[in-house]
Amino acid sequence: MFQNRRVVEAAKKDSHKFNKTKLTMMEWGTAELKFIGAKDKEYVSWKTSNYKGLSIIERDKRHCVLHAYEPGTYTITAKCNRKLYKCKVTVKYQPKGTINGTITSDDFQADAYLYLIPQNANLPTYTEKQFRYALSESKKR
Repeated sequence: MFQNRRVVEAAKKDSHKFNKTKLTMMEWGTAELKFIGAKDKEYVSWKTSNYKGLSIIERDKRHCVLHAYEPGTYTITAKCNRKLYKCKVTVKYQPKGTINGTITSDDFQADAYLYLIPQNANLPTYTEKQFRYALSESKKR
């Protein structure tokens, strides 16, 4: 009789989980991660593998808000009912002067030009001497 009860309890599926098992975000960006299945009386604690690269700026029983400082791979751990639940977070490098992939005008001078060149374009290569000559000629104009 008691063995059947244990089998039924073991067969119950754990309803606790993250809304995403993997999360990708840009450097200096924020993202929200939700924890599904936590009941009102259950306490959920949040941890990150490296607070210098990825920090938790807001935490609640059912969600947390992450802020990325450095590129890399991090692990967010939620602990509920003595069980650990993990989510892998990848932070990608964001070039200076861009916000979510868009170029901002703050990093350019007023007389600077911006050229968008396709990645597969065949462009001539110049030596340093040729480049300096072209730069000095453009300043003369």
